[in-house]
Amino acid sequence: REKMSIISAIKFAMAYYSHDNIVWIPISLEEMLRVSGNAGSKKEGLLSAKNLHFEHGATCDDLLLIGIERTAQKILVHLHPVEVKIGLNASGVLEKAKNQVINTYNGLMKALWPVGEERNTIECKVIRNFIMQLAILSCEKMRLYGIYPEETWDLVLDECREALLNEDYEITEAINRFIGTGTIISFKQDVAIASGTLDEDNI
Repeated sequence: REKMSIISAIKFAMAYYSHDNIVWIPISLEEMLRVSGNAGSKKEGLLSAKNLHFEHGATCDDLLLIGIERTAQKILVHLHPVEVKIGLNASGVLEKAKNQVINTYNGLMKALWPVGEERNTIECKVIRNFIMQLAILSCEKMRLYGIYPEETWDLVLDECREALLNEDYEITEAINRFIGTGTIISFKQDVAIASGTLDEDNI
């Protein structure tokens, strides 16, 4: 059920946030962040919880949507974590999910796009490059297997690849006021009506 819920969440999020100017690329946060599911344990590595500033608090381990937008002036990159919950989903479960999304978003921004000179450190550059390689690899698989053929994967793979791998882009928070800093997708038991809202915490 959990694995199917992730696939369902990808399909839902790709449809819900579909935009003519943005190519959304789904990435597995469980794979990317190496977040362990037990008692806060962490695995060391380039994208460990420690290196991504996740020393404290629950983190999201489901999905990261990476949005690639090419404007006349530059290439913009949007980051949008998605936490998926299935079952009864009481208010406490959703509150925890909200904290997971917020912690993950803040950690990613600190690791990938901090304010000031830290943005140009070798650590930041290496992590950003690795993330972009994951995004490109995901695009290649999507195109190879004909998944979402209506999506413009070619924009990323043929027109933006060089820029993404050479730091010629900007990670932006511009669309957060429209779609929030992250999303909780709740497949609640016995609820068959789809609805969505942006709450006071911008989730």
